[in-house]
Amino acid sequence: MSVSKRKKQDILPDEIKANLYDKIELIVDFHGITWLEVEKVQEKIKGILSPDIYGRCEEEFKEQELRDYKERHPISEASLRRYKNTETVIRYYSKDETEIVTISKLFLGITLNYEVAHKLQENISLITKIVKIFAEEEYFEIEDVYLIKRDSIYCQSLYRLYQCYEKEMFADASYLLQKSMKGIVSGSTSICNRLKYQDYDISIVKSVVKGYTSSDEEIYEGKMDTIVSYEVIGEEINIKETLMELNNISYKIFMSHITNNFANELLLGKTNKVKNGVNLNE
Repeated sequence: MSVSKRKKQDILPDEIKANLYDKIELIVDFHGITWLEVEKVQEKIKGILSPDIYGRCEEEFKEQELRDYKERHPISEASLRRYKNTETVIRYYSKDETEIVTISKLFLGITLNYEVAHKLQENISLITKIVKIFAEEEYFEIEDVYLIKRDSIYCQSLYRLYQCYEKEMFADASYLLQKSMKGIVSGSTSICNRLKYQDYDISIVKSVVKGYTSSDEEIYEGKMDTIVSYEVIGEEINIKETLMELNNISYKIFMSHITNNFANELLLGKTNKVKNGVNLNE
């Protein structure tokens, strides 16, 4: 007896048994903190990030994370170089290095690499605890809160890919034109949507890229980066509630971009449409 399919808009996040995450980032940008204060709070932070679970090291800023920061907050190239050449960050790595906590005088961040499963709610609670420690410093002020989800799947054909993603959402002209114009050969497509939802800023970057496997078989990668953020303007906010709302918005956007059939397959935790990229939730 076949199981009746549910409408994707009725599927709750906690019911989903699989995800397409490649990486998730939680970021809190702030000002009013010196490096001395970053060092001062480390003893309290060690109480949260146990040495039994996390390894600690002091490193330079990575070029990409400074470029990303410049995207979020316009700063000069000279300031960028100064941060790269003279400033450092403290990072805490999980034993398998799939969870990275970054602490700097500019931002706090948690990066989750989905080579293994993670519990996002636990990491939202974790960054909330770290923010509360910094909030005890007199001049600490939050500027923005970000949740970035990077989804990626690999399929053996565009037909299979668009059995997963809603093709209209990707605006793939080559795929849509194939039915009316013989001889069209699909290459790649890329689209960026920027929008506002209530008090939240949203950026959705989507792409489809054709490639080949090691055995010379065609493969198509469908990527979707969803960036949801909240700008804090002279107010006190509840970081945990804010991140939970960013997550709710991100989930709704994701569900709007996948087909109803694929949503039901993620609900069950299994699909035959995807060659690589579907991860079982913990």
